[in-house]
Amino acid sequence: MKNQLFNNNNGFFTVETNDNIATLTFKGDVLLPFSYLVNKTALFSYLDLYSNDDSIRVVIITDKRKRSPVEEYFEFYKLLAESKIDERTLSRMYRAYDQLIVKIVKSNKFFISVGQGDMISQDFYVDLACDYKIVSDNAVIHKPYLELGLVPKGGGAYFLKKKLGHCKAYEILLSRKRISAHEALKLGMVNEVVPYERLEDTVLKTAQRFARKPPASLSRTKRLLNYPLKDLEDYLAFETNELLGILRRSHILC
Repeated sequence: MKNQLFNNNNGFFTVETNDNIATLTFKGDVLLPFSYLVNKTALFSYLDLYSNDDSIRVVIITDKRKRSPVEEYFEFYKLLAESKIDERTLSRMYRAYDQLIVKIVKSNKFFISVGQGDMISQDFYVDLACDYKIVSDNAVIHKPYLELGLVPKGGGAYFLKKKLGHCKAYEILLSRKRISAHEALKLGMVNEVVPYERLEDTVLKTAQRFARKPPASLSRTKRLLNYPLKDLEDYLAFETNELLGILRRSHILC
């Protein structure tokens, strides 16, 4: 019965808990809804509950959006250019992404990200904050920020530089070329690529495998790998300021 307290279903995300594994699924659009305080508060409250409960060992983050996140991305910035979204809303969305990344990295739980189909870099770079990354073989990572003359949001430069080195990170971040699932695996950006029809089963088995690890070993190893955290927090604040600066100079923000 205790795990039932964690279950939730709203318009922004669902939460389901099975034994010591929690699954957080984003249901629809993310960018604009993430700027709403009620959504952010609900999401972060659940993440805090998980961090403070010893019965939860692994958190899976996935999504089942009904439309392409690429379409959502361009629609969001179109609304911004038409002054239907203001700078305060934009800043709240950016800060929500920053806070989500930091919460994932700070958490004592093991996070598994799941990707499929069209993915935008902003979401995928958040996945890089997770401890284990699984994508289906039909996953494709788009970089729409380049078409708008922006820089990537989501910690992309920070994580890719650490994982791949300065030169390769430059190449990836500034190339319009989409990244396939198998290319992401070859680069070490994801841990597994599996056939789409086997995705859910593979994710569950992987989560169960890590949930069986000694809890202290799992959480403390994560802390060691993510040290020092302050560098990430400073970077994310800098990244947000750079984005806002570009948008102001381009007159997209008035």
